[in-house]
Amino acid sequence: MVYDESYTRERENEISRAHPTKVYVGVFVKITDEGKTIPYGLQWTDQKIYRIDRILDVRKAASLKAGGCGMRYTCMICGKKVELFDEEGRWFVTPAGR
Repeated sequence: MVYDESYTRERENEISRAHPTKVYVGVFVKITDEGKTIPYGLQWTDQKIYRIDRILDVRKAASLKAGGCGMRYTCMICGKKVELFDEEGRWFVTPAGR
């Protein structure tokens, strides 16, 4: 199968319109030899890349703002607290103020 980025972006846009409180992002992760997933950066919808400065907390949780359940990574990015969710391999954040 050939990876088609345009299809993926179109599909992500459709999903984001269906769930306006979720912003799906690309995430750079490290998988440890024990199988632990550690995110270290994310790519916002405008293609800008942000480094995760620190991970404050990791736990299985539901997104109360956007719905859905998965692993919640509470992170510091550019001096701001961000909740990053891994929902079965699809990553999203909830925009501030929602």
